[in-house]
Amino acid sequence: MVSRKILIVEDDVVPALALKDFLEEDGYAVIHVVSGEEALEAYGKERPSLILLDVMLPGISGFEVIAKIRESDHILPVIMITGTEYDADSQVKGYGLGAVNYVWKPVIPQVLLAQINRLLHPPEMKRYNLNGYHITLHNQELGINDEIHTLRHWDIAVLSVLLQRQNEIITRKELLLSVWKDDAARLNNHLDSSISRIRTFLSHYPGIKIRKVYGGGYGIV
Repeated sequence: MVSRKILIVEDDVVPALALKDFLEEDGYAVIHVVSGEEALEAYGKERPSLILLDVMLPGISGFEVIAKIRESDHILPVIMITGTEYDADSQVKGYGLGAVNYVWKPVIPQVLLAQINRLLHPPEMKRYNLNGYHITLHNQELGINDEIHTLRHWDIAVLSVLLQRQNEIITRKELLLSVWKDDAARLNNHLDSSISRIRTFLSHYPGIKIRKVYGGGYGIV
């Protein structure tokens, strides 16, 4: 079996090489580069399965790298790496450009590996029936009857939890732990944004609605 390729774009060489060794021990083929220009070159040459992309790089930034990639590739998972400070504007920009997640330095390899495995080895197609709709979830694709749509990774994950427990109210904490494996306060904005995007999308399907209970959580009915 051919190993999945991961491209690490990080100019801090010591932790990058330590992470490279860790991921290789788990069976991944890992390429490491230190600049945005090298990242674009490696992307074109190696066609990785996933990119770990530092925001601050010499030369062009991580934002410029992902923006360039998204001109032709809207599926490749890109996880942004940023400093320990919480920068909401930076995250909004990254997610807007198509990042699937952010991780903070110092990176915890085991946590990052769990995210990578979830992205590169997704579960089998899930099927649901709700109010006359036949719904399927697979990777970043949502099928409703005969229509297939591409959604963001986290939106699919949130929708999956809601569909698994139809007609139940799921607390915010349960959703955060199920999807992000963390219930830190900073993730509440991600959950709210995800719910908002899903609701906007489902407005085309009036038989599927997400209900919010103030102070409680969300449920799909």
